[in-house]
Amino acid sequence: MVNRKRITILDERYTLSVMSLLAEKNSVICDDIQKVVSSARTREKLLGSMRDEGLVSISTVYKPRKTYHVTLTEKGREIAVLLRRAERILAGEAPDPEGPPTNHSAPTKQGNKIG
Repeated sequence: MVNRKRITILDERYTLSVMSLLAEKNSVICDDIQKVVSSARTREKLLGSMRDEGLVSISTVYKPRKTYHVTLTEKGREIAVLLRRAERILAGEAPDPEGPPTNHSAPTKQGNKIG
């Protein structure tokens, strides 16, 4: 019997890019996310799913004009930190300044063989 992988919000297109943007700026207006997700329908659906998963909170500000502010929740911030750490590891950098020193270089022909 095949064990099907559970699809999560992290599998959704643009989620990682939006999480990265929010991690950098902490809170953004919905228009800022348009730079990452140009389609309004896709953006609404994604942000709704992220809100339902507890990753973001969305608030409405009515003055001077109606705008939606998107902010990472505590859960979202925790995941964003892990994603940022993974990005640093992929780039060959230390995962975080206070973390233990590790060697994340790509395996060589002499070293760890993959496959």
